[in-house]
Amino acid sequence: MSEILKALKISEQNHQRYEALPSHKQSASSASPPRVSRLMVVTSFILPVALTATWLGYSAYHNQNLKSSSEVQVIPDIIEVESGYTVLPNLPIKTLKTTYRSEEKISAVETIQTFPRGEEGANAETSNTRIVGHATHEEKAEETDALALERLSELDLSQFSPEIAFRVQSMLSNEKGGSPSTEAFNANTQDTSSQDLSISSVKLVQSGADFQGLLPAMNFQTHVYSSKVDKRWVKINGSEFVEGDKINDLVTLVEIKQRYCMINYEGQLIEIPALYDWKG
Repeated sequence: MSEILKALKISEQNHQRYEALPSHKQSASSASPPRVSRLMVVTSFILPVALTATWLGYSAYHNQNLKSSSEVQVIPDIIEVESGYTVLPNLPIKTLKTTYRSEEKISAVETIQTFPRGEEGANAETSNTRIVGHATHEEKAEETDALALERLSELDLSQFSPEIAFRVQSMLSNEKGGSPSTEAFNANTQDTSSQDLSISSVKLVQSGADFQGLLPAMNFQTHVYSSKVDKRWVKINGSEFVEGDKINDLVTLVEIKQRYCMINYEGQLIEIPALYDWKG
């Protein structure tokens, strides 16, 4: 009897185990689908991101390689070429000639250059020369004396007194074998008249206020002075004038001196410095 009871218990236990086993599998099968769906969602979200990041990284790497390859400097080939040279023979040494002459003294000449009137003759020039020395060499004495007399005859004597100018002209005439020329008397007369004019004239620089608004504007652009009267000329307001010309209806150019010009304005003599710009 006891054995039968034991057998029933065992069979009952087995039956219970048998019934419990399908329910466990059923619960396991019912719980597994949510896990699979979550994995698919996570995978579907991560996979595109990973692919995109991989593609971007590959593109950046590829572009970097292209950039680095394009920036590679090409090293030029250096070719060494020997420079050609030639050897020339030495020139023969020649004896030097002595050009210094101890007995000869060169005369010192001071030259003041002036230019003739007119633009066409701007390259030509005349010289008023003053001899301040003399040559002592015997072979060139006559030539030097002739040159000195020729240049001394062109000397501007207007700066000296009339008596000294007349004596110089007389000396030159005697050296040439003649009597004092009429040019000496003309120079004497001209210097005397110039002195008289300078005494009776007024200087525009000092008395400019008296002529303000009365004397017309005059721009002395060029001033050419020579020992010869016909070579003297000035350019005023773009026009050239010589001694005696009328600048306008009220002003006459009376005289051209070395450092100033003398004009006549309604009977009044006025000294205007060379290259002076009078505004009127």
